[in-house]
Amino acid sequence: MMRKQESEIRLHKPKNKIFMIVLLLIFLFILGSTLFYDIVYGFFTSSYQTKETEPEQTKSSFGLKYYGYDLTANARQNLSKEFDSYNIKYTDYNFYAPKGALLDRNGNILYSVETQPVRWQTFYEESRNRVCRYLYGDLNGVDGIAPLMRAVPNINPDTRADSLPEFPEGYDIQLFLNPELEMQIYDLLTLNQMKGGCIIQDVPTGQIEVMTATSITSTESEKSGLTQLEACLNSDFLYERIQALTPEEQTQAKKFFDYQVRTAEVRNSETEPDKPEQITKYCFLTDFDLILERPDNMKETDISEISPLHLNSITQRLFSDESRVPVLIQNVLDKQGNPVQILPEYPVSELGIPALQKELKAGYEKYISENYKNYQISVMRYESGNYADFRYITGIIAKKDGSVQKAFTLYSKSEKISYFIDSLVYFIDEANQTEGGVTLETESAAEGE
Repeated sequence: MMRKQESEIRLHKPKNKIFMIVLLLIFLFILGSTLFYDIVYGFFTSSYQTKETEPEQTKSSFGLKYYGYDLTANARQNLSKEFDSYNIKYTDYNFYAPKGALLDRNGNILYSVETQPVRWQTFYEESRNRVCRYLYGDLNGVDGIAPLMRAVPNINPDTRADSLPEFPEGYDIQLFLNPELEMQIYDLLTLNQMKGGCIIQDVPTGQIEVMTATSITSTESEKSGLTQLEACLNSDFLYERIQALTPEEQTQAKKFFDYQVRTAEVRNSETEPDKPEQITKYCFLTDFDLILERPDNMKETDISEISPLHLNSITQRLFSDESRVPVLIQNVLDKQGNPVQILPEYPVSELGIPALQKELKAGYEKYISENYKNYQISVMRYESGNYADFRYITGIIAKKDGSVQKAFTLYSKSEKISYFIDSLVYFIDEANQTEGGVTLETESAAEGE
């Protein structure tokens, strides 16, 4: 009993009480410091935020910007802001459809809002995405075919209805591009360490089946960043012959080949704002854009330079005997996969100058292939003395029975580009094999390997 009383006395000694009070004071000090910090931080943060003005939401302020290979990611992040800039809301009069997807000739998705950026510039997928970004309108200052994707009917519901209709979705665009053929040609150029590209069109229809390039930089400060669409190939063979014609014949020939017919004025960004300088550019019409071909720093010697797609179109028109707008769009499809008739009808015309047509065709020499006896091949080569210019070889590859008729243009800064005609015939032959034919498997490799 005596021991119990001693322990109770020890617990109530003054030293123990002082120790407990000190611990309590330390705890209260820590708690008070935390609350004080939160109050002060919240006060200054709210004060700063109230002073910051919210920028006005406009279409231009939410424009999709191009930051190298982060373009696609940046575009996806800004999609909601783009919708805000158009003041999207459910009303009787204002619906804004998001863009659909780009499809290849087989119906597979090439590009959509869910496409992730491809960061390796040496692979075919990145090359294909450059074309798709242009068509999709994901390049700064380029609309592409986005207006077609968003041209859905403007639904006008009954305002007294209990529920609003389903939000409209944009159309899908199916292209004539053949990814398998493109990849094989891209690999051919890449494995041989060649900067350049290839265009292939169907001769009777003008359909663009291949539009690929290994070069990742533009030759001039054009909006596309794609050598396929830039004025980098010499066309003196056409320019000189047109200049020798009468004025009436010149007009007819230029219209037939869509050569120096259309012009557009653009502002030179390097001039002072108070002294704007307008630059006149020649244009080339396709079903997906009006291509501005003439370079900004054009010299007199560049007067006849055109894009590889335009050059290929000249070959296609010459051997088809018809002037057709190059077509890349096969179908515009709604979300049920049904074709929508919103594409314009482009006129088809004949040259009507037999002497000029015969003279131009004579410039295409017959190419004898030891490996493909059943093909008729005519080619025209161009190699400039200026090393900065692209070398090219353009022509037609056709079977004698007429089942295959392709116009092609291979171009590069290397003179070796003319060595790949047989390889191109092989790829085209494989692509046109009947069912059960052998499919060539390729694997993209980094340039220089």
